[in-house]
Amino acid sequence: MEQELWQQIRNKDKEALKLLFDQQYNTLLSYGRRLNFSEGEIEDVIQDLFISLIDRHKALPKEVNVQAYLFSAVRFSLFNYRKKAKRFSSISGQEEEIFLFDLDDSTSDSSMKQVKDKLTQLPTRQKEAIFLKYYQNMSINEIGEIMNIAPQSVSNLLHKAYVLLRNDLSKQIILQCITTFK
Repeated sequence: MEQELWQQIRNKDKEALKLLFDQQYNTLLSYGRRLNFSEGEIEDVIQDLFISLIDRHKALPKEVNVQAYLFSAVRFSLFNYRKKAKRFSSISGQEEEIFLFDLDDSTSDSSMKQVKDKLTQLPTRQKEAIFLKYYQNMSINEIGEIMNIAPQSVSNLLHKAYVLLRNDLSKQIILQCITTFK
């Protein structure tokens, strides 16, 4: 079954890609956890891997042990992901301080404090995506290029950030503050 899906993916069949993703996702996620990576890192890498399968469909090998190929690709990608994060961290000094959010003072002080507190608690990559989207007015594709991830991964990061914020803050406060980004 995996070999059939693989051949279909080599022919740019997105449905086959979705089926393979659904079959392998939990296994790859579990593997990434065993390598001591965070859930967010693993999810990003898995999504990017599957997007790259379609993007590079012509370059994929004909005969391959699909699961071994995916495990190997996830492992390699996770370590590269961490290496890039460390390089970014060492270049910037302290990566947490890069994404300080400067919100407009037109909203109430308690609202501002709540939003600032929640924004600083977001994972670094989510903060970076929000920063680029709302402070720099960049498109999803541009953010993806800067962060070296697929546009879908950028959308996922933004969505996860919104969910975390929404869970802790009222919709009114979020709307008030997000519209004040400059």
